[in-house]
Amino acid sequence: MNTSDAIDLIQPHFAARLASLAYFSDIYIAAPRLWKDGEKLHTPKSINEKIAQALTGLIQTNGKIGAAVRVFQPTLSMEHPSGREGELVLVTRCETHPVLNHGTGGTHKHVSRIAYEVLRAGTGFTLLQGFCTLRADGVCFEPCLEAEKFETVDVILKARVAVSPLTACETPTLTQAGNLVTLTNLTAGATIYYSTDTWIFPAPQVPGAQIYAAPITVPSGTQLRWAAYLDGYAGSNVGFAQL
Repeated sequence: MNTSDAIDLIQPHFAARLASLAYFSDIYIAAPRLWKDGEKLHTPKSINEKIAQALTGLIQTNGKIGAAVRVFQPTLSMEHPSGREGELVLVTRCETHPVLNHGTGGTHKHVSRIAYEVLRAGTGFTLLQGFCTLRADGVCFEPCLEAEKFETVDVILKARVAVSPLTACETPTLTQAGNLVTLTNLTAGATIYYSTDTWIFPAPQVPGAQIYAAPITVPSGTQLRWAAYLDGYAGSNVGFAQL
């Protein structure tokens, strides 16, 4: 997988992560693919319509209305002369209808709290490490007071990234039979690490990361992540599955 493909995976994976967390069960989650018109990036009309419907009560999410979150495509700026270092930016927009969201059928989740939960999910996200989270004014994001009735909050997650000059291990494949999961190594001699805890990165020397040795039993609803490592190679991309 090349760098561009790996970056493209960040958006749907992060949207899936949010959708899998109980807090977001009442919130419409969107992962629009953007298109460029001159110098402006736009969300496809169909996604905007769906978000408007969720906010205004034309469609329900788990029986609730008035709140939506959209995860934009990340951008990567390779600034170093080597072309191997740069800054990755992932923007997630949290939107609420200030009347319907706090009405009888609304989520009753304030937009600042929604943004805070997005921030919490982002800081433990598997595909990026070392987030710096900033608002547009450059102040580190903190939950706003409930009295402050913002309708839209953007959570901006930034990470300094580098492309390894080493050949990477291939991501092991996953097969499942009921609750029994088998991970198959595609790089000879590599060791597979896995994690069923969303806050533990599957890698060597990470406390809580486990070495895969044989098929494992994983309860339904578990988020499983895994990756392969071998001396002299870069680690593989992280596999992710909601089982």
